[in-house]
Amino acid sequence: PATMVATRLEQLGAGRVGATAGWSINVSRQPELPNTCITIYDTGGASDDTDEMDIRRPTFQVRVRSFNYNEMVSKLDQIKTLLTGSTFGDGGQTFMDISMSSDMATLLPDDKDRHAATLNFTSIVST
Repeated sequence: PATMVATRLEQLGAGRVGATAGWSINVSRQPELPNTCITIYDTGGASDDTDEMDIRRPTFQVRVRSFNYNEMVSKLDQIKTLLTGSTFGDGGQTFMDISMSSDMATLLPDDKDRHAATLNFTSIVST
């Protein structure tokens, strides 16, 4: 789901996938630059929910990094608002009922003294 979530965040104006300046949105790997970036990680999820195996319950994590702590918190709040309760799809899969499983968890600053924090989400995906 990380790739679809990244695309959706870009569509909603949270940043640009693969940008080299401004808010960069990335999947599974956080680049060294730019300093302001959003990275989405697939984190597993529960087993399929129906006999037809057409409803999945994946989980994902959103990590945000910035030199400015308040800017980081503001971006996390924006992402929380954009994703929570949203429904979207790409023709083959539909994300429904996205909810946070944990609120902001701050991480230690990295070796360049940039702040980072995460949000964790659950979702239902219909195929």
